[in-house]
Order: sequence, then structure tokens, then C-alpha cells
Amino acid sequence: MATLKTPKEVFAVGEVIDLSYSDLRGDASDWITVVPADFEDNSWCQWFWAGTVSGGYRFTGLPAGRYELRAYYGWKAEGECEVIGRKRFEVR
Repeated sequence: MATLKTPKEVFAVGEVIDLSYSDLRGDASDWITVVPADFEDNSWCQWFWAGTVSGGYRFTGLPAGRYELRAYYGWKAEGECEVIGRKRFEVR
């Protein structure tokens, strides 16, 4: 399983959300997204290709709400996504 971390659990609206990740495969098709916490696993909003075993990224511009960071190994087929790491946080 991938590990996703943020420096805190609650962020202010408009605050930069720094993410660190580890334990991915390092494959160019590995990716991470941030979505509202109640979205289905095959949904995505802001996302990026991780492409490395570990690293970091910055998400910005999130309105108030509960969110989940999700990591995936590649993209299997239309609508098929297997979450391999999760991290919840809140913006208020």
C-alpha cells in the first residue's frame, strides 16, 4: 500500500496542501488525486502522475469540505481504478 501524508489534518480555505507520498512502484503511470471524501473510487479532480517511488506535490484552491487523497497504480481500463493509498483531511 502507498503512504500519503499531509503536515496537518485541517487546512484553511485557499491554503496550499503539501502532500508527501511513498511506497509507490515508481512507474510513470502511477498517479495521485484529491477528491471530496464521498466521491467514488473511480473519480478524480486535481491529479498528477507520481512516476516515482516517493516524492511530494502541492494542491491548491480547494474550497471548504472534507477531502481524500488517493493513490493508484496505473489506469487499468475505463472506470476501473484500484485505490492503493488514502489520506483524509479537511478544509475550513
